Amino acid sequence: MILFAILLSLYVWYLYNNSTCNFFKQDREVLADKRQLLSKVLKDFEVDVDNDKRWLKSFDNFRDYPDLYDFDGATIVKDIYTINGYDAPASNHDYSYYQIKTLPFLKWLKESTKLDWQYSQDMRQLNIDWITAYSRFLALVTIVKIGYIIKYRILK
Repeated sequence: MILFAILLSLYVWYLYNNSTCNFFKQDREVLADKRQLLSKVLKDFEVDVDNDKRWLKSFDNFRDYPDLYDFDGATIVKDIYTINGYDAPASNHDYSYYQIKTLPFLKWLKESTKLDWQYSQDMRQLNIDWITAYSRFLALVTIVKIGYIIKYRILK
């Protein structure tokens, strides 16, 4: 059982370190159209993008600073797109993680777990089934968090 956990962790670590997304490598004009489409789709899901600014803010920051913010989408399972090639809940989650990256470890651990929970809530808001949303939450607070700790806290 321990060997299985170690092998699974190494596999996830490999996927985590090799995860990429080329969505924000598109032309500015294409991204402007995609942003408008994203806004329409979110409104169709009754997301109040005028008051809940993080949906478009994360999009804008990854678009405007692709070298500073390396958006990889849903790290391991890239199967749920809000618009073609773009996972809005994953974008919110990734951008929020960048905001807390330099916190002291215990505060980071607490805040990142809140963000993982928010990710599952964002997925549910877009009518993604509860099994997918909450299993990803559990994966984030266990296996993926270990990889993140190694990558950004130990190997800096």
